[in-house]
Amino acid sequence: MIRHSVVGILALVAMAGCASSGAQPPVTQRTVAVADGRVLQANEVRGSEQQFDAPATTVWPALQAAYKAMGIEVVVNDPSTHRMGNTNFHTSGQWNGKSLSAYADCGSGPTGPRANTSRVYFSVITTVTALDAAHTKLSTDVNPVAVDMSGTTNARLDCGTTGEIETELYEHVKQALAGGA
Repeated sequence: MIRHSVVGILALVAMAGCASSGAQPPVTQRTVAVADGRVLQANEVRGSEQQFDAPATTVWPALQAAYKAMGIEVVVNDPSTHRMGNTNFHTSGQWNGKSLSAYADCGSGPTGPRANTSRVYFSVITTVTALDAAHTKLSTDVNPVAVDMSGTTNARLDCGTTGEIETELYEHVKQALAGGA
């Protein structure tokens, strides 16, 4: 009995050590649909953040330029809540020269990634936080949803972001801050 207790305690210590061994990327896997006995899964990356060595008053227009450079119309532009973005941007097939599966993980169907054969609606919202007078943090939440436009169903499928929108957005902000936008 003591042997089982020791083994149990060692297992708990090992798990606790693994849980505290550094930051994990904000990626979780979740079931997004069950169809014909098949489980579709998507990786979900939420709350991507990046810090910039610039005041928030300088980052705000750079962020607006970044959205424009990516072809996302800014519909939410609220300096009082420090939020910018679009809650209903959509596209089909390709965007900015890439397949939509580069931006949204909607699982796979008979013809490949569902994002590439669906209309994908994105909510892309960035929150600007002044860390101090010279440093700013951007937090971007991307939530994609795919809609099958083949005419057979029009069912909505929650997807996960791949993190590519966030990465490209922050690269455009860096370029705008450097005077390249």
